[in-house]
Amino acid sequence: AYNYATQVIINNVCFKGDITDDRVCEVKETKSISTSGAPIIVTSVEEDTGGKGIVLLKINIKNSGTGESTIVGEEFDDRFSQVSYEIDDSSKWECKSGGRENQARLIDGEAQIICRLSEALSEDDIYSQSVKLTINYKYQDLIQEVLRIKQGAE
Repeated sequence: AYNYATQVIINNVCFKGDITDDRVCEVKETKSISTSGAPIIVTSVEEDTGGKGIVLLKINIKNSGTGESTIVGEEFDDRFSQVSYEIDDSSKWECKSGGRENQARLIDGEAQIICRLSEALSEDDIYSQSVKLTINYKYQDLIQEVLRIKQGAE
């Protein structure tokens, strides 16, 4: 089992207090991402609105390998894989997956992390910037072999 960190940079996240203003950037859209190669991958990121002045990032992750993952320092669980994650600027964002903060359980190899701004933007706020998320986990491949045992002559 090896420790991994999948890093994803979400490009052009739109911070806009008034989403009806069509200048600078768009809130409700799929964002382009730059990600590091690892068994747990980020498949897509969508930005949306979560109320007045609040933006959300819906980050979809997937186990692209044949093994399983667990949180660093924890045992593997046969029932599910899990990861922990952290977003840069964690004072600005609150991230949850399935009701759990900073941890995600992968169901059928997939999970969604939702990060929402902690405080509403003002009407005048309008800018875009990159946001970085790091997913941390321990990963082990499952290797199965079929062995045929021949009985030796006695």
